[in-house]
Amino acid sequence: MRKALSSFVGLGAVLWLLLGLGFSLGSGAIIESTIEDNRAIEASFQKTAAFVEQFRRDHSRLPNDDEFKDWSGRQPFANYSPIYMELLTDKFPEGVVENFGAPPTLGYVVSYWRGEWNEYYASWTEKSSLIFDASEYYVLGSPAIDAATVIAIFAMLCFAAVKLWSATIPSLDD
Repeated sequence: MRKALSSFVGLGAVLWLLLGLGFSLGSGAIIESTIEDNRAIEASFQKTAAFVEQFRRDHSRLPNDDEFKDWSGRQPFANYSPIYMELLTDKFPEGVVENFGAPPTLGYVVSYWRGEWNEYYASWTEKSSLIFDASEYYVLGSPAIDAATVIAIFAMLCFAAVKLWSATIPSLDD
């Protein structure tokens, strides 16, 4: 039983190393692609906000849903186009208020559905929920630190496997 447990821990250590290093070192291109997509979404947020601000100056109010859809429907069809944006003028999602603070009168949020979650642009902060800093995508802030941590845990698991293999534990002995 002891040797089987040791083998299981050793196999777990190897899987941990392969998966951990793969994720921490192999994710750089994916993260750069995500940041590039974020820049395109941010540009669309800015274009949408410019429309809403101009509408507010011209009409002393925010556009209603039909007016916004009319404008967004006339935008070029492309990835992350304002066509896919939603204008929220009241009843903001709880996370928006938590992240951006309470909205002022005539504050609005532009929302973009990412496929798994929404990204938001809040007019009163002129900021979005998008992440542009690659370090925020790593558990410990960088691929090198993440990889070093994976290797350290791998070493501890290997040490545990060797100790289990060579230890005399009456309740676990074969």
